[in-house]
Amino acid sequence: MKNKQGVFDIQGRRQDRRIIAPRKVSASRLESIIRQCCIGGSFLIQQGIPLQLLGGCFHDYRMLV
Repeated sequence: MKNKQGVFDIQGRRQDRRIIAPRKVSASRLESIIRQCCIGGSFLIQQGIPLQLLGGCFHDYRMLV
């Protein structure tokens, strides 16, 4: 998600299910990270939906089509 300063919050998991540590990056750094991770392959970028539960945990719903 992009904030007012043009910085992106990134986090998630790799295809092998390893966690990508949350961090904040510029648009140019984000492009570099995507190119490095996805050489010759396809990728999916999704905007996060902030669904925080009562205990402070986040819940994520996805639909594969």
